Amino acid sequence: MKTLRIKRITALILILAVVFSALSAESYYFPQRTRNIPSRVLSLGPAGTEILFAVGAGNQVIARTDFCNYPEEALSLPSVGGFSTISLEAVIAADPELVICFAGMHDNLVEPLKAAGIGVFVSDADSIEATLSDIAQIGAITGHAAEADALVASMKKDMAAVKKTFAKKLFRKAPVKPTVYWEIWNDPFMTVGSTSFINGMLEAAGFVNVYGDLAEGYPMISEESLFARDPDVIIIPSTNWTSVESVMARPQWAELSAVKNGRVYIVDGDTSSRCGPRIVDSIKELNALAFPQ
Repeated sequence: MKTLRIKRITALILILAVVFSALSAESYYFPQRTRNIPSRVLSLGPAGTEILFAVGAGNQVIARTDFCNYPEEALSLPSVGGFSTISLEAVIAADPELVICFAGMHDNLVEPLKAAGIGVFVSDADSIEATLSDIAQIGAITGHAAEADALVASMKKDMAAVKKTFAKKLFRKAPVKPTVYWEIWNDPFMTVGSTSFINGMLEAAGFVNVYGDLAEGYPMISEESLFARDPDVIIIPSTNWTSVESVMARPQWAELSAVKNGRVYIVDGDTSSRCGPRIVDSIKELNALAFPQ
C-alpha cells in the first residue's frame, strides 16, 4: 500500500509538471560579465536534460533532477533533488554557469539565480512548435546550434512522414479520424484540451481529441461528459499507474466504444509527457494506435 501511494504521488508530481510548464513566458538570461559558452549546465527537468544530450551538450551537464532518467548517461550525474522541490542553495552549490528551468515549477528560483550571476533559460514549451524552438535555442546557447538545427530538421521530417502515412490510411481505410480520450489523471478526471502540447501530438498522430474543443490545457471533466463524447480510443500514460484491466472494470465504462472494442491503451509516460526530442517517438507510437494494422 505504501509503495502504491508513493507511486501515485510521484505520478501526480509529473502530471503537475506537465500542467505548470505552460504558465509563464519563456526567457533567457546570461550575465553581462561573461558571454562565453557555458561549460557547466544544470538541468532542472527531464525535458531539458534530454534536449541537452540530444544536441551534443551532454558533456557540459553537471547535474540533474531525480526524474531525469534519460539518456542513460544522465544517470551517472549527481542529482540536486526532485523536479518541483529543489532548493536554491543546492543549485548554487553545484556552481553552474547556466540553469535550465521550467515555468511554473521554478519561478521562485529565476530571479535569485540571476542575482547570483548565473545564466537562466526558462522553458514554457506547450506545443510541438515551442518544443522545437526550445531545442534550437538551447542548442545555440550551449554552442551546438548546428546539431540542434539538424535535430529539429530531422524531427520535422519524421513528423511529416507520419502525417503522410496516416493520410494514406485515411484515404484507403476510413473516412474519419478516430476520436481519443487522453486521461491525465482519474481522481478527479483530468484530460487535455486544445492548448496542451499533448493535444498537438494527438493531432500529429492522426487522432481527434474528444476534448479538443476546450480551450483549457488540462481541464477537469466528468464521467458523464466522457460518456456523451464516447471516444473510439482511450489512452493513458504509464505514469498514471493505471492498467487497461482497471479501466475496463470501471463501473459503466463497458458502455464506451473504446472499451467495447478493446481500444484502451497504455503508452510510455515519459516520452509522452516531456517536451523534448522524443515527442517524435510518441507521435509514431500514437499513430500506430490510431491506425492499427
